[in-house]
Amino acid sequence: MKYHYRSRNQEVVHLALAACGEEVDRFEEATTLLKSAVLFTTYPIHFHIFADDYLKPKFEEEVRF
Repeated sequence: MKYHYRSRNQEVVHLALAACGEEVDRFEEATTLLKSAVLFTTYPIHFHIFADDYLKPKFEEEVRF
C-alpha cells in the first residue's frame, strides 16, 4: 500500500460519496465519479465512501492499489 505524505501548506480535497442499493448502475456511477476526481484534480484526494454492505466488497476491489 502506498502512503503519500503532504507538506503542511498543501491542501487536500475531501470527497464524500454515498452509494446504496443493489443496482449495478449506482456502482458504475460511483466509480466513474471517483475516477473523474482522480483524473481532473492536482490536489491529493481523501475519499470518504459510504456504501451498503452489498456494495462494500465491490468498492474495496475497485479501489485496491
